[in-house]
Amino acid sequence: MTAMPETDGPVITTDPFALLLAAHQRVEEQLSRLDAVAGTRKQRPTAPDEEVAGVVRSVLEFFAGPGARHQEAEDSVLLPRLAAIPAFAAMLPAIRAQHLMLAAELESLQVAVSRGGDDLRALAGRFAEMHRGHLIAEEKVLFPLAAHELTPAVKADLARELSDFASR
Repeated sequence: MTAMPETDGPVITTDPFALLLAAHQRVEEQLSRLDAVAGTRKQRPTAPDEEVAGVVRSVLEFFAGPGARHQEAEDSVLLPRLAAIPAFAAMLPAIRAQHLMLAAELESLQVAVSRGGDDLRALAGRFAEMHRGHLIAEEKVLFPLAAHELTPAVKADLARELSDFASR
């Protein structure tokens, strides 16, 4: 990771994918909290019933703040940069569709936590699984291909734009 000092602020990276992966790590931390609520294929839920709604509300707050900013940054900064590159022609509509699906699942989870339904654990698990699949697609396919296709100058510009977006 190459760092570039700013004149008035913190050191930022010129590697946009390091920034995106760091954001994904923060998302994964929240998804792990949902795993505690819903359980996974390998582990039973660990959150007691009386804590489920609180955990889900807290995770929803993250996705209304930093999580939403991350997705907006991908949609308005990263994806437009990739749209002109032929290698991404088929991939970008799928990524955008995933973003829309995740937004719909997030809304379902918000409705469930507000009404206190019995399906809250299941919806939390479904959201975590869907989101994790999306992160994997970006990390294993989109980001490596973009890192290969973009020039160092474009990557540096992209990193700067992503940093600016995240600081809003």
